[in-house]
Amino acid sequence: YAFYGCKTLTSITIPENITAIGGAAFQNCPNLTTVIFNARNCTVAHTILSDNINPAFNNNAITRVEFGSQVTNIPNYIFWGCKGITDIVFGPNIETIGQSAFYGCTSLNNITIPEGVTSIGGRAFGDCKSLNTITFNAVNCVNMVTMENNIPMPAFDNKALSAINFGNNVEIIPDYAFANCTNLKTFNIPTSVRHIGYKSFYGCKSLQSITIPETVKKIAVLDRTKEPGSLGEPLYLDVVTALATNGRGDIQVIGGRYGLGSKDTAPSSIFAVYEELGKAEPKRQFTVGIVDDVTGLSLEEKPSPNTAAEGTIECKFWGLGG
Repeated sequence: YAFYGCKTLTSITIPENITAIGGAAFQNCPNLTTVIFNARNCTVAHTILSDNINPAFNNNAITRVEFGSQVTNIPNYIFWGCKGITDIVFGPNIETIGQSAFYGCTSLNNITIPEGVTSIGGRAFGDCKSLNTITFNAVNCVNMVTMENNIPMPAFDNKALSAINFGNNVEIIPDYAFANCTNLKTFNIPTSVRHIGYKSFYGCKSLQSITIPETVKKIAVLDRTKEPGSLGEPLYLDVVTALATNGRGDIQVIGGRYGLGSKDTAPSSIFAVYEELGKAEPKRQFTVGIVDDVTGLSLEEKPSPNTAAEGTIECKFWGLGG
């Protein structure tokens, strides 16, 4: 509550060395319209009180947010519920956009995601009811979802979104990236794309057609089921059929099983799939996550890489209870 209720404040500049901003720090500032955010690596910009999230900026007066050229991380929840924001200018060095960072910014109608972004948290742009166009330039964004109680929360879970413009250097469209964008009608996949993730466009009910670039030579399809005696799992067969009936039978499709035995799918499993795709003669069917000593189709997995953002502290607590 450091600047709560400062009614004559019209603009602020957050300096480079700020690492944390408390909840409600700039709430109830009715004339605060512009925020220039220069904090290079601010990791916290909210407070949780009695399970309620209290963002630093929950202010309907704010219309413009600018991120400085040195900013790498946008914290979770920072501009949650800022319904007046119409303009967001991302700096060129942004790497992570936190969970629910711009949730409920209902006046926002378009954004441009910079090339260097590698992770966008779940619901980062959720419930942005006017956001209809995204220019997506992130070259190697590997995450656009947060799991809550084993339920995926996509970064763009947005019924208003109707168009996506992918940049010419985009290589990865991550898992669940634009899932449940039910009004999405059009986008073009650039020839630079080498990976389209699991359920990237799941539930996009208004989507009528897509164009797969001529450069695509191989596709891996992962299905969480096992169909003994079948030529392949259901999703694999659907993809093969769709490609064949649309004149793209030249694309080699391989099918894999994951999540068998309720096993988690770790990053090492996904890396193993990529390595298999890179082989001259990949297995047509495979399994990841378990040692399948019945079929012998398991892919060799290396130790899981550390995919957390630099500076992340992970803790495990046990022995606590009421």
